[in-house]
Amino acid sequence: EAIAEAEEALTKAIREDSSNLNAWIALFQLHAEIREDRQRAFNEMQKLSEQLSIDPLQKSFVLAQLNAAIGENTRAGELYERSIELAERAAPAVRSTVYLTAVGFLSTRRLERALELCRDLIVEVPESSVANIYLIRLLAMQDTRESLDEAVELQREIVATVGTSDQEQTRLLARLLAARAKLDELKQQTPIKSGRQIAAAIKRRMTSDYRPKASSSHRDQSEAIRLLESLVPRTADDAEMLAELYHERGQSLRAFNFYRESLRLEVPPPDHLVRFLDFWNEAYAVEGTYKPIADQYSGDLESYPDVASEWLRVSLQRVEREASATSESASSGEGSKNKSAAEVLDRFI
Repeated sequence: EAIAEAEEALTKAIREDSSNLNAWIALFQLHAEIREDRQRAFNEMQKLSEQLSIDPLQKSFVLAQLNAAIGENTRAGELYERSIELAERAAPAVRSTVYLTAVGFLSTRRLERALELCRDLIVEVPESSVANIYLIRLLAMQDTRESLDEAVELQREIVATVGTSDQEQTRLLARLLAARAKLDELKQQTPIKSGRQIAAAIKRRMTSDYRPKASSSHRDQSEAIRLLESLVPRTADDAEMLAELYHERGQSLRAFNFYRESLRLEVPPPDHLVRFLDFWNEAYAVEGTYKPIADQYSGDLESYPDVASEWLRVSLQRVEREASATSESASSGEGSKNKSAAEVLDRFI
């Protein structure tokens, strides 16, 4: 009886306001989860939607969101495409709502289609700042040099308009620049194999007029650092990005200080602890510098059972690095390493 009353109340709510997405979802869940009849849930939704005397666009749009919410992504995609088609004749505000909601759904499923919709909307409604923000984020997700170039330029325009006092926009520009720098660094890591190439490079550096040029990645890193350091107050994520940028530039002490700032600004989540310990293993484990701090954060990471495998990985990596620094004989060093590794495994088990 209580279930029947709930069904009646939800059906009434939908008839009074067909755009009430929460009521649609609740009614679906009532059939699918409480009555444990998912097919009946679909049938009841279809029957109710056919009975409602509402605009076809509104019906299609609500059903698209409903299907997305319940995990019926194929059907949701079809309904979003139908909604987009119907929205072509709608008012600009309605078209913007439909397009942007569809973009949010498609961004993780059909990125190219989401980009196409964003561009179409910007052409039709140039003043849509939300569409421009969506476009920038989609371009960043595409993660190509061309897409990041476009995203950076679009974001520069926004920052130039709103000013650097808008910290969220400044933060986004810094992150786009850092992403572009990282992409360029990866492309530049092609090893030189030819002896002739090596000889030519050495000869060029020996000429009196040789001046090393700042790479585009170096310039992007510098600008990203400047923008992030201008933020007041900084977030933990800001400080961690600064640490990563300084680490990429070989400035370990600055990187260490910003990692510490990041870990002090909030209760550090496990992924932040892992990134700090990876950095410490690479930069300082051999010399043992700041070892008590590394011990502290390693202990913090060990307290998270869900990431025990990551704690084991960074701990064994540390054993490897520390063992390589021993001044004892090779056999003694190997024995010390094996003992330390055994202790780590005992704690893990």
